[in-house]
Amino acid sequence: MAERGRLYLLPRNRSFDDSKARPVLVIAPGVATRHSRRWVVLPLSTEQQLGSNPLAYMLEPSPANGLRQARFVMTWLPTAVHADQLQGPLGRLAAGELKEIAAAVIQSLDLHCQEPWQPNDGP
Repeated sequence: MAERGRLYLLPRNRSFDDSKARPVLVIAPGVATRHSRRWVVLPLSTEQQLGSNPLAYMLEPSPANGLRQARFVMTWLPTAVHADQLQGPLGRLAAGELKEIAAAVIQSLDLHCQEPWQPNDGP
């Protein structure tokens, strides 16, 4: 069973147009990973142009997260993958990082459902 905030390695994935394995971050809550073998994850990338994307969240490598180089979490690209595809875990994010990434996902996917003509009263 996966835990939210854990990083795994996903082998080449055609849906991301990948030519190599990439780390992914599990964002599905524990109740979802206990009852399903498909987990919602966010892909990570080393593409430097993502640094100018306000929806990308940069992670620095650390012993806790198991990354070897800086990566960008693609918060706008959640996807479900089968648990059997994942290798690891590589490591885990700190609670503060996970909270910031969750906020970025909410913004990226406009989960506040804020339409352009509505006043911005939300967080």
